[in-house]
Amino acid sequence: ESEATATQYLSLTGGDVESAISLLFETGGNGASTEAPPPPPEEAEVRPPILPTREILVPDEPVCSFSRTSSNVFDRFRDFSVEM
Repeated sequence: ESEATATQYLSLTGGDVESAISLLFETGGNGASTEAPPPPPEEAEVRPPILPTREILVPDEPVCSFSRTSSNVFDRFRDFSVEM
C-alpha cells in the first residue's frame, strides 16, 4: 500500500519528490484525494458583533482627595540643642 501511495503522490506532483513528501505531510498521509472539500454548513453559527460603547474614562473632577498632612513621625524642624 505504501508503494501505491508514493506513486499516487508522485503522480500528483509531476514526479517532484520534495513536493510529494510535502503534500504527504500536509494531508496527514490519509491519501491524496482529488475530491473537493465538503461545502460549509448552510448556516454558520456566528455570534452577533459587540455593540460599540462610549464612556468617560477619566472623570472631570478627582474622585478622592489626598491630604497634605504628613504621616511621618519625625519632625524635620526639631532643634536638639534647645532640648538639651
